[in-house]
Amino acid sequence: MRKRFFSLLLVTCLICAPVPVVFAEEFIPVTGEEMLENIMLGINIGNTLDATAYDMETGEYWMDTHTLETETIWGEVKIEQWHFQTIAQKGYTAVRIPVSWTGHTDENYIIDGEWMAHVRQAVDWALEEGLYVILNTHHEWETLYHFMGANADAEDYGEAKRWLTVIWEQIAGEFKDYSERLIFEPMNEPRPDGGWLGDAYSPASEILRMCGITGKLNADALDTIRQSGGNNAKRVVMLAVPQANAAWLKHMTTPGDPYIMMGVFLYPSGDDPKEQSDLELAAIKEAIDGGLPVMVKETAPIGERYTGEVRLDWVRHIHQALAGMGVPSFWWNTAGTEDSLFVRLNGEWIHKDWQDAVFAAYGKTPGPDAPLRSPFPYELSVDQKDGEFTFWQVPERVREAADKLVVECSEPLTGGYAFTKFSSDWVQFDNGDERVTEADDGTLTFDFRGLEGINIGFATWGEGDAAKITRAYIDTWEGTVPAEEPPPPAGTPSAWAADDVARAVGAGFVPEELQSAYEDSITRAEFCALAVGIYETYTGAEITERETFNDTGDVNVQKMAGLGVVSGNGGTFDPDGVFNRQMAARLLTNLLGAMDIHLKKAPVTFPDADSIADWALESVGQVQAAGLISGTGEGLFNPSGKFTRQSGIILMLNVWDYL
Repeated sequence: MRKRFFSLLLVTCLICAPVPVVFAEEFIPVTGEEMLENIMLGINIGNTLDATAYDMETGEYWMDTHTLETETIWGEVKIEQWHFQTIAQKGYTAVRIPVSWTGHTDENYIIDGEWMAHVRQAVDWALEEGLYVILNTHHEWETLYHFMGANADAEDYGEAKRWLTVIWEQIAGEFKDYSERLIFEPMNEPRPDGGWLGDAYSPASEILRMCGITGKLNADALDTIRQSGGNNAKRVVMLAVPQANAAWLKHMTTPGDPYIMMGVFLYPSGDDPKEQSDLELAAIKEAIDGGLPVMVKETAPIGERYTGEVRLDWVRHIHQALAGMGVPSFWWNTAGTEDSLFVRLNGEWIHKDWQDAVFAAYGKTPGPDAPLRSPFPYELSVDQKDGEFTFWQVPERVREAADKLVVECSEPLTGGYAFTKFSSDWVQFDNGDERVTEADDGTLTFDFRGLEGINIGFATWGEGDAAKITRAYIDTWEGTVPAEEPPPPAGTPSAWAADDVARAVGAGFVPEELQSAYEDSITRAEFCALAVGIYETYTGAEITERETFNDTGDVNVQKMAGLGVVSGNGGTFDPDGVFNRQMAARLLTNLLGAMDIHLKKAPVTFPDADSIADWALESVGQVQAAGLISGTGEGLFNPSGKFTRQSGIILMLNVWDYL
């Protein structure tokens, strides 16, 4: 693990108003091998920014792709910031954001500015939640994979290289100043012209050819990224294997660059999915033993042929193996419920037995669920032209729960209009149809109960009517009048602390019994519980040392005393006593020392240094210099200032981030 220093403004005096924690990002180079230690569990934002309207059979696009609307055409909902908040709260450390770029480029592969900004927004949201992010190129069938076909020649390779380098010159340039928590993945699963190679475990000539061309393209992309400036000279880059097949790692030639790793898939197959996966796990282990870092960038128990018990057994089996090798795992998550864990429509977590098995393999427990959200009203883009149909491809799960389409107008329309609803058959409903109603203010409502398919269209025929359309959305007949904001449930942190407390809970070091009464003063025993959580979560080992006291049997106190982090007085500890700021400083230096991390000595520069006890003075200087504790709102240290539970949790979150 590498150290990251943060500037903490933490007010703990009970009479002072709290101020938020302030983090200062910086780029700290980590090797590909070290990155495996930083990332443990991730989740894919699948079938969203990677959704493409390219038809491999016809070689054509079935809609205009120079629009943000491609995000929902495969049935997922649009990315929102709360998705990343919920993922982080659950305890995941990273997300992978698959992106298909070609449909959003011109003939020279120049990326649409609106699309680049849209992708960047998603990356920013994830990073704001403390997540690591993998950003890639995904379903590039019409360009990259087309030029890697079975009959590809030198000219085709040249065009594949041109596409890859032009695309990554732009992506790398856009994100060159981002921290090391952003990882680039130049290619997803290179395949010949969108097809599929044969025997997965036989080094046939076509497999070797694909490994060779993929290796060259890996080097081309890596060279482009390294030359793009900013932090990209030492940014971790995840390189590709054909079809992301772990069995072919041994055929790959990789650059001698310490800041790379390889990305592979791990999905069940065959009559005995564990047996098949063991071959790929062995290939991953062989690569790691040979010094090549490997990450499983996609996994899920896909396959209707397998029963629920077989699926759970497979999930448990492969993740125990991956955790044992120190290999991170990213779940492939999409709109369907068959293989997903997270329903982005409403924030629901499903298949919790799978998720529990994954977390348990890595020695973790999933964090709490967030409250469910209603997807309605589901807003639709308004880009109407008279005489033309505008079509909305509503996500399937949204469509299944909705009853009507509402089109609001600035004034009643003067000409005709029509709605459509179809899957394979076109059905048109003109004004006057019983499914269509028009209110006095011009609002139009289309009742699509009982109609199949997800495609919905609307057209205006009167001149100037399209300009009157102000809003379009789908909804339920029950209506979605916003309810008053309910009061925060008992045990909810203050607004200023909520995000950081959620991140701390997600990290796994906050005991469940401390996840409530956040504004109460934290006791000496409770601070010990947080310290034990930090130590055991970080080291992965339970503290076995114990020292007992006459006035408490609290095991966390006994563990901390056993390590020499805290001490008592005459055989007592005073477990319910209030913990203050100078006590916290001493505990932090002792805790880090017990983990063989020794802070540098430094003078105390707080104006009230004279009021700090002699036994705490050195520790205060150390934690101040390390950026673990800053002054209160007045710039003073305030040694006797008390901690609330939430401010104590945030202080320990700083220690976690420092580690």
